[in-house]
Amino acid sequence: MSATMLILAVAGIATSATGSSGLEGKWAGDRLIMTVRPDGATINSDCAHGAINQPLHLDRHLRFSAAGTFTADEAGPQRGEVAARAIPSKFRGRLAGDTLDLSIEAEGQELRKFKLQRGGTVKLVRCL
Repeated sequence: MSATMLILAVAGIATSATGSSGLEGKWAGDRLIMTVRPDGATINSDCAHGAINQPLHLDRHLRFSAAGTFTADEAGPQRGEVAARAIPSKFRGRLAGDTLDLSIEAEGQELRKFKLQRGGTVKLVRCL
């Protein structure tokens, strides 16, 4: 077994034992912030937001796929009695060091790809 495979195997054992995916924390870039918790994640961008209500688990290729919702926000004042439509979505990610490549798919189409940095910062400008 190579040293790399041994490290990944040990990391996998540690991940399953602690319940941690190694993704927890704030990821930001490309006008999007994703905050990962042990039980899921929240996603915020300039004109949309999303949620993943399940733990994110990396596979042996350092990838994840999780179901969630994605909601496009409208510009201008929002009417309180009219809720924005949360669309069932698929979030796919690939971890490479402190970089996370994230894609969001909704209704069978890829909406966009994002490149996020662990602990990164980005200023969001809400829809006007």
